[in-house]
Amino acid sequence: MVQPSQQKSGFPISLQLIVVSFGLTFIQRAVNGFGQVMTASFTVGQRIEMYINLPLNALQTTLATYTGQNVGAGKIDRVKKGTRQTVVISLLMTILISALVWIFAPGIIYLFGLSAQAAEYCLAHLRAVTLINVVLAVYVPIFGVFQGSGHSIFPMIVACGALGMRVLVTYLFRHSTFLSHTVIWWNGIFGFSLGFLITWTFYLSGRWIRGNERE
Repeated sequence: MVQPSQQKSGFPISLQLIVVSFGLTFIQRAVNGFGQVMTASFTVGQRIEMYINLPLNALQTTLATYTGQNVGAGKIDRVKKGTRQTVVISLLMTILISALVWIFAPGIIYLFGLSAQAAEYCLAHLRAVTLINVVLAVYVPIFGVFQGSGHSIFPMIVACGALGMRVLVTYLFRHSTFLSHTVIWWNGIFGFSLGFLITWTFYLSGRWIRGNERE
């Protein structure tokens, strides 16, 4: 039988997936507007990007479990220490993966059989991602702290806000001389920077601790 706490935690995650899928549809529409070559490039770039982000998602899940156990035991200081260590690990892993992708991206892209122009777009996409993901590395794992401390709705708010910013920037600058078609991958720096600011502001405020402290 599903417990109320599980329902409370699962609903925001489900809603987040729905909203994110809806938002990505708008980005895909903008991508399609640049033609078939860009569409093919973006599809491959997204697939590779998904694998690049797997370690961050794993660290988030791990930190959620760790936080839940220690909050239940009233050991908030251990949660804070574990969070610091997880962010450092996340950052180091991301830098290592980013360096490998930067070096081997041409060979990886070649395996997908893209045209020369699509491969050029995809290379620019992946190399932008290797830089942008450094921002993700220092805030996505912290979602686990919020989930483990009973604030599972907050990661949904951050994810939706970041995606909303990406969509907004994409449509504002897709026809500009400033970014043009490169906004398809550089929109991440705007969205993820917003996510970084919101996440760390909430974490440092200590509001996630309230209601979990024990005398």
